[in-house]
Amino acid sequence: MFDKRQRIHEQVGGSSLPKTDGGTAGGLSGRACRKMVLCLDTNYLSNLAKAHGDRHLPDEFAGLWRELRSVLEEAVWSDRLVCPGFNIQIEEAEFDDRLALPVWTMMRALSLGVQFLSHDDIVARQVEDAAYRFLGQEPPPRLPWENVFQHDPDVPAVELSRRARARPFVPPFHSPDEIARRRVERTVNPGAAMNGTDSPSGRDARSLMDSEQRALVARWFSREVIRDLIESVRADRPPQDLARWNTSLQHVDLIGRLRQAGMNVGRMAEFVRSSELRDIPYSDIYCSIVAAAALNSGDVRMPRSGDESDRRIVSALLPFSDILCTDRFVRHVLVDLLHHDVKYGCRVFSGHAEDVRTLVQDIRALSGTSCTESGR
Repeated sequence: MFDKRQRIHEQVGGSSLPKTDGGTAGGLSGRACRKMVLCLDTNYLSNLAKAHGDRHLPDEFAGLWRELRSVLEEAVWSDRLVCPGFNIQIEEAEFDDRLALPVWTMMRALSLGVQFLSHDDIVARQVEDAAYRFLGQEPPPRLPWENVFQHDPDVPAVELSRRARARPFVPPFHSPDEIARRRVERTVNPGAAMNGTDSPSGRDARSLMDSEQRALVARWFSREVIRDLIESVRADRPPQDLARWNTSLQHVDLIGRLRQAGMNVGRMAEFVRSSELRDIPYSDIYCSIVAAAALNSGDVRMPRSGDESDRRIVSALLPFSDILCTDRFVRHVLVDLLHHDVKYGCRVFSGHAEDVRTLVQDIRALSGTSCTESGR
């Protein structure tokens, strides 16, 4: 098993991005903030909400999850830790009417209103910076936290809480019609499997990785991404899907900025095939997850409706997190197969009881450290 895992790591996870003690990979420089950054996936938030409401968890596990919430709140309020919310977590929670509001409430309580940028915004910043490097120019100046957060997370917790209370407590849920449409799409097409029984041979691993990266780039720069924008303008009507409308506007804005920087049509064609774009952290993580899972024929697992969301959350947030909590299989791929926990300087925990106990101990240990001591 070790030889097989080592082979997978070398073929799809051991390339490209330089990693330094300062947490630098693929053009990302240093830490996003002084506080430790903890990314909780939707299942973690769901279990925390269930334990808090005394619902649907066995007694032996409910106590463990309540203990985790307690140590998280202590670390957040002592300015040792930040637990930001993320738009994909809300989209996932919306599929269960019983849990949507409890998950949002838990996210709000632990984040104190701190939010990651949207998934598309995080990717756009990485693409933009890669384009400037491709053109031989310095990327636009940003504060470190502006690569991934909507607001400065190093503001003291008391002030973050005050600002959050000043904003309306309105969950950013989508309309019932939009949720119903996405639920149908999720049921009909749950997405690619996290692994499969028809695994390619070892010599095909790199071509699989390259194929995934080409497909990802094609989706980013496809003309279809602005189709809804054009149709709405022509019909003189509001967009049917606000999220897709916003994505279209972001796409147009990004292309406009790249053209101002000197990215003409010819250079754009070169850029979409360049190593600068292929090796941005999001592309590296997303495509290596797909490729490694396909090669990992020893762990047969049927596709799940949440697999694509898991990939998007991990690919966007792993480079900026000190601790990332996900499910057992995703942790297996990230840690055992790809060693991305080492490459990106992030500890990865599953929802297994032993992992949760270790996480409780680690978070509790933050009480005796300062922000700078707790850094990577």
